Amino acid sequence: MATSVLDRPVAVVLTAAGLVYFWLASRLLVSDGPGSALFPMAVGAVWVGGAIRYLIGVWRRPAGDRRAWAEVGREVRQVTVYLLLPLACYLALLPWLGYPAATFGCAAWMIRTLSERPQHPLVPLAQGALVTGVLYLLFGGLLGVALPRAALTG
Repeated sequence: MATSVLDRPVAVVLTAAGLVYFWLASRLLVSDGPGSALFPMAVGAVWVGGAIRYLIGVWRRPAGDRRAWAEVGREVRQVTVYLLLPLACYLALLPWLGYPAATFGCAAWMIRTLSERPQHPLVPLAQGALVTGVLYLLFGGLLGVALPRAALTG
């Protein structure tokens, strides 16, 4: 498979965005234990690892412009809207909305946008609430992580 003109720049941007995400996540440290940054940092580590793997794969492919520009643009939009935008908003809103509200919003949005088949509008909301509750019990309850509280409520 030949590399499209935009594959290499997109791989670099994804890697850089992942590193920025990881850096922002590391600033969320709140407690003496693993901290509330543990999960966002794990997501950032997976993101950076995947982006670096993609970057290496793209650089190893022969150069060429065999894929249509429309296809490349569609892929960039999908990655931006379905992955980067929700995670960036999650990190930005986490200190202001607190863990439950920010996690619920991010999880519901990603479940809704990543679903391949049409579903009732309440399904992503219910699944987002379930994901938020499970993660809250795991990190807040079992691991004793001090989860971010909403700055808006004090």
